[in-house]
Amino acid sequence: MELKFILTLLALTCHAQAKAVFAYFMLLSTKPFTYQYHVGNTPNFTNTDWQTNIALAKSAHIDAFALNMAHGDSINDAQVPLAFAAAEAVKFSLFFSFDYAGNGPWPQANVLSLLNAYISSAAYYNVDKKPFVSTFEGPANAIDWIELKAITNCLFYPDYFSLGAKNALLAGGGAQVDGPFSKSSILRLVLLHTNIHQGWAAWPWGNTDMNTYVDASYSQFLNEVYGGNGSDFSHYMMAISPWFFTNLPGFHKNWLWRGDSLWYDRWAQANYLQPEFINIVTWNDFGESHYIGPLDERQYYAFQIGKAPYNYALDMPHDCWRVLLPYLIDTYKNDVSTITQEILVGWYRPDPVAGSSCATGDTSGNTHSQFQVEFHPGDIVEDNIHYSAPLSGPGATVTATIGGNTVIGGWAKTQFDGIGIYHGNVSMNGHTGAVTITLSRGGAMITGKDISTNCTGGIQNWNTRVGYAYGENITATPTSLSKQVCIAGTGAGNFLDLCQFTCVYGYCPMKLHMRHAQIDQQYRCANCSRTSLQALIIMIKSNYGNCPSATCGTTKEPESTPTISPFIPDACTGGSGSGNLTGLCRFACKYGFYPIIACSCGSKGALGTLPVYTGDDSGVPVAGLPVAVCGDLCKFAYQYGYNSPPIDVCINTTSSSGSHTTASISGTASATKTSSAPSATNTFNIYEWECSGKQQIVKYGAAAASAATDCASQNSFVSNEGGITKGDTFNVCGSTFTVGAVSGSFAVTGGGKSGTCSSVAQSPVDVESCKGTSGDIDTLACKVSVAYKCNLAVC
Repeated sequence: MELKFILTLLALTCHAQAKAVFAYFMLLSTKPFTYQYHVGNTPNFTNTDWQTNIALAKSAHIDAFALNMAHGDSINDAQVPLAFAAAEAVKFSLFFSFDYAGNGPWPQANVLSLLNAYISSAAYYNVDKKPFVSTFEGPANAIDWIELKAITNCLFYPDYFSLGAKNALLAGGGAQVDGPFSKSSILRLVLLHTNIHQGWAAWPWGNTDMNTYVDASYSQFLNEVYGGNGSDFSHYMMAISPWFFTNLPGFHKNWLWRGDSLWYDRWAQANYLQPEFINIVTWNDFGESHYIGPLDERQYYAFQIGKAPYNYALDMPHDCWRVLLPYLIDTYKNDVSTITQEILVGWYRPDPVAGSSCATGDTSGNTHSQFQVEFHPGDIVEDNIHYSAPLSGPGATVTATIGGNTVIGGWAKTQFDGIGIYHGNVSMNGHTGAVTITLSRGGAMITGKDISTNCTGGIQNWNTRVGYAYGENITATPTSLSKQVCIAGTGAGNFLDLCQFTCVYGYCPMKLHMRHAQIDQQYRCANCSRTSLQALIIMIKSNYGNCPSATCGTTKEPESTPTISPFIPDACTGGSGSGNLTGLCRFACKYGFYPIIACSCGSKGALGTLPVYTGDDSGVPVAGLPVAVCGDLCKFAYQYGYNSPPIDVCINTTSSSGSHTTASISGTASATKTSSAPSATNTFNIYEWECSGKQQIVKYGAAAASAATDCASQNSFVSNEGGITKGDTFNVCGSTFTVGAVSGSFAVTGGGKSGTCSSVAQSPVDVESCKGTSGDIDTLACKVSVAYKCNLAVC
């Protein structure tokens, strides 16, 4: 919902709780999607580093760092004491946010040990003498907090994003949750088991600007728990973030969400909602591009371990967003703040879409991992220069110059009494070259990085660069928030026109509450389901002479409750792919799982119910196929029971568990250690595939001259991490043979028969030429390492 304010005698509800603003500080770096490993952000931090970062946070009026910590990370033992020592010295606050996803669940005893060690520190953040604690995920361990709260008396604000708003409050019985942290969305919050797939409330969907529907969903259930009128956010921690872009294929993450005007929009929404707490996401997560702390080359581990194609945080500072925080935070906390200097803050992507031949880096706009309809990234972001400025009044203009081409910018968002933060943007219009952004009043000028269509490594950097400049010293105090109401708003779908009309008159309800309105008649839409909220808005429009036929009328219709929220964006409900991806795409898109790099979405609508999870997380592409295109499709196909994944696309890696197992070319495995003969002949070849020195595949081929020829025949094979060893067995012409001692050659015996297999010269052959035969190989590089020619007088 887009909001503006105007002076009025009506006041918004003010909360008695002491408000505070936190910044999410990553002790571990960008969380990988598997629980098998994680990387630390701050292993080399010294006390001086902590002092520097804390000083910057204090100067921005941030109250505390939320220390995001993974279980079992050695960084915790080394860095937590340094952080608290630095914070205690300057009366800054810290609190723990236990990350249950970064390295698996935290054991209750470990949580208690850390809390007992630090909650008595003068630096530990308290609310009403209760130590404040949060989490990232962990609903399966929610019951632990009953005892943890009883022992520590903590105030518990977890982020149980995978449950949605209502169930997050009820997790583990509900008594232990004091309030939710809303990084999460209530769209489809499904964990694809070994992978974490998140929906976030800090970033907008697709090519739309940020709204407050997810926030409102938490308010609805908070009011059921704590009482209220449906618009009370006094037990709520709201997430605010300026940007999101990640390209870490090693962590299965490669998408962006629209940033553009997000930093301005989200603070305007926070001032309207007035949550009890705000958590800025984040201080230093460089791998997801939403950092507001200083650049630090020692914290770039995610780019290396996450296999980023380039370091997209390098020379892309975001510090200047902090320049606006003293005014924004003081206004939020104190109802009003005074501007003492006009400042211009500007940001833009130096890599524009228009005129560029740079590759996208396989990045999508939105992410199928959260069952969102994906876009091409250039359809999400805007080739604009964005700017915000706290001003003492109207009259100031912004000029942007790109490569000598000058454009006068406008203000998209202003203040009704003239005082406050203005916001606007100007199009790049395809220009490239040196950049300056100038505020006419006071001469504040930002000189930025050149805009260029020559990308690093030929790949678009979807991150942004932020700069600032100071203008005139002034003293100006705007109207306090408590004397303002909403005078402009938007809504989703059929709510758009309704909200635009009613919000002009100060009526912009978050939920089902309505004040100062007389209900004379009720009208219902004849064409669609309506909640009571929409019915009330339609009533106002009808009574006040604005009743478009598409949304309301004078014929009373039966009231109905929709089964799907009208505020949830459509999902993909049907799709297709080309070639051997056709069936996979049809299956996945039907359930909203739509990777745009592989599939085309043919229909959209309400998200359906997933099939039963099979427990099989082992689907991967066959060697040689791009993981970016096929990886998630193959995993999804096996997880949710697709009956016939194409054998030349997907394989099942559970067919081998360190011992010899037989796999057919369809990817299924038998329980035996035998393989049937490839042909009725007494001479054939055996090959050992070596995969990056870790895993070997033994393949039985026909009597052929080379491994490449045998690969093409797609004969059955067995897997063997140690190569052929004494005691191995296989079937030939109905007889089971056992391998003898292996030393360059080996004897085989069985069924009263015997034979010999001798080592032969073999040129290396890449396994990628063997379609359908690499059922136990992941994406490692594999080649033939040993070949044997066998002669058995049995066929």
